[in-house]
Amino acid sequence: MKRAVLFAAVLVLAAGGVRAADDAAVAVVKKGVEAHGGEEALKKVKGGEYKVEGEVTVQGEKSKYTGVVSYALPDKFRTSMDTAIGGTKSTQVIVVNGDKVKVTGNGKAVELKAELRGEFQQMAAIQEVILLYPLLDEKKFTLKAEKDEKVDDKEAAVVLASRKGMKDVRLYFDKKSGELVRYTHKMPDPYGQETTAETTNSEFKKFDGVLVPTVHKVKQANKEYMTIKVLDAKLVEKPDLKAYAID
Repeated sequence: MKRAVLFAAVLVLAAGGVRAADDAAVAVVKKGVEAHGGEEALKKVKGGEYKVEGEVTVQGEKSKYTGVVSYALPDKFRTSMDTAIGGTKSTQVIVVNGDKVKVTGNGKAVELKAELRGEFQQMAAIQEVILLYPLLDEKKFTLKAEKDEKVDDKEAAVVLASRKGMKDVRLYFDKKSGELVRYTHKMPDPYGQETTAETTNSEFKKFDGVLVPTVHKVKQANKEYMTIKVLDAKLVEKPDLKAYAID
């Protein structure tokens, strides 16, 4: 009898521990929501467009690029990038519209491997994640608090976000400011092997009442891959869905 009671007590404590971790994760995300402009301002954002520039490493060679990145919740994403690799100029356009993905290079369709198609769809899903307030929908997302870590020598609270149809995203929030300073997720490398993508955010500015990082440093497999600098951002309540049409 005593063993049964003890076992029941352990179950209660274990359940309480899990619940406490969930509550801790929710508290971290709520602080992040407030830091980035508050739920009211964030909920107005149904889409966005960013003019960007930076450097990207392709086959060991760094190249500068300019581009435009846009999205429309919950599952539309578009990026157009102009680069000059080895002296050759090229334009790549990626469009995600739900379960449809289209990639073109210099106006010609590019055939995609299944794993890359899934990665581009993940990019669309992440746009919803980094708006933060959708994470508080417990019917859609599961949150789990993890051990604190450091990001650029500052303490960060870590939350793991899970959702059906999306690879887990690990979010790092500055413990003092509440800003989302990093996020990571699994993705395939150019050879189809799964690796970790890490995006570190900095230089936050407000656009349309929402705090947005204007510098993103991206690593793949712990190697520098891409630097993104936001030159301008436009956040909208009613995005133009024609931009995401796929024939």
